[in-house]
Amino acid sequence: MVHGRRSVRIPGILLCVLFCADGASSDGSADKRAGGPEQSACGLPASPISSIQGSASASPDIGKAVDVEAIVVGRFQGPDTLGGLFIEEEPQDQDGNDATSEGLFIHTGLLASVGDLVHVRGDVAEFKGQTELHPVRSLVVCRTEGALPIAKELRLPVVSVEALGA
Repeated sequence: MVHGRRSVRIPGILLCVLFCADGASSDGSADKRAGGPEQSACGLPASPISSIQGSASASPDIGKAVDVEAIVVGRFQGPDTLGGLFIEEEPQDQDGNDATSEGLFIHTGLLASVGDLVHVRGDVAEFKGQTELHPVRSLVVCRTEGALPIAKELRLPVVSVEALGA
């Protein structure tokens, strides 16, 4: 099962990576829980991930600073892992368009748990053909232990790698 559209890919083929400028270790060795003075950012207007990703091969928002508020659906922090978090739009904020993505990967040493609602701020960029936020300026946990979006079924084999994006 796959959480949302494009939020999880075959290892080595990531849809989107967000790099954290916090200088924290991505191996999870330090217990760095997200939060702090930006807590007031929670609930403020945020860009939908689908509009940041867009339906074209590159984001329409390159160079813009954006805020995203989404649910952590996967945590891969620690030795020999991806070193970050997958986030996905809450169901009520998803656009229902198979040509756009509802999920992003955040490469960060800041800790959050699966089910947490997080508010992330960063600049939209393209890296090796993938949309990302770089650098990530903040990651704040707004709510803990929430419900996960309903998982989507992935049927293999696929006609093309692009088919995994829907």
